[in-house]
Amino acid sequence: TVEFLDKDVALVQASDEIFSVDIRARNGKKQYFDIEIQGRGHGAFFDRAVLYAGIVAAEAHSEALRDYDKAKKNLGKTARYKMPHIICIWICNFPKKKSKESYREEWALYRKSDIGNKKAIPVSDVIKYIFIKLPRVEACKKTIHPEEFAWYDLIANSERHREIPDTASEFIRDAYERLRVRRTPKEILERQVRDMIPSAMIDDLIDEAVNEERHNQAKKMLDYGFSTKKIAI
Repeated sequence: TVEFLDKDVALVQASDEIFSVDIRARNGKKQYFDIEIQGRGHGAFFDRAVLYAGIVAAEAHSEALRDYDKAKKNLGKTARYKMPHIICIWICNFPKKKSKESYREEWALYRKSDIGNKKAIPVSDVIKYIFIKLPRVEACKKTIHPEEFAWYDLIANSERHREIPDTASEFIRDAYERLRVRRTPKEILERQVRDMIPSAMIDDLIDEAVNEERHNQAKKMLDYGFSTKKIAI
């Protein structure tokens, strides 16, 4: 069984900011999931992935502590540190830098001394990251389970399908029906996409544009023989 949790999560800092994840859930095994669909990359993408994982993990641990308080008579004090498993899935519609050519990449916590050891196992499996690169899915289709591929196809190409694929499972067919892509005018879909762009993403775009302009200005100065030490960038 899967239980969907509140997507609004408290960020404990001076501003007490509240931000919203895309999907937060847990299953009967008490595993917690943070699922994000990312349309584009930005300079702090990896920092963001780690931040989201940490906050979702803190929320999950808070819930685990409540269970501990109910049963602490039968548990040792160290049990209060035990963490539920957190699985963070980032479905990205852009190629990631510094990554292998596979459509799927996983992160875990390893020792530095294990770098290069193909048999190395994670020091901890409390937080697991899974990155899916949608632009690489089609090229890796032969290595992907058909039902898994069907979900990626739904996410990446649902607006292109005039009919529900014959190979779709019951759940995927239901997802297509809910999207009602075939019955939705193009201008409504385009407006929905615009409305889904959060202000934080707009801020990221502005920051990248400013940094790129500063870089270009510095390069022009170098081309004219000026030293970068005299340029404020």
